[in-house]
Amino acid sequence: MAASSKQGYPHFDAKPIVKRAYEALGADRMIWGELGDSMTNFEKAARLSEIMFDFAPESERAKIRGLTAKKLFAFT
Repeated sequence: MAASSKQGYPHFDAKPIVKRAYEALGADRMIWGELGDSMTNFEKAARLSEIMFDFAPESERAKIRGLTAKKLFAFT
């Protein structure tokens, strides 16, 4: 996210880019890849995901957070 932003966390200026990608691709073709390197950074990344996708229904955000990856990589 930071690479697409000229602002610090939570990178509000990147949100229109995220929304355009979501509208073009849909949740079935998106995976959130930010995990962080500590529990603090993981929690920060999870909050960022919620901020960036707050316009999407919870069922679609769940796909982006992991259900799409689970399906794509055939995780059980």
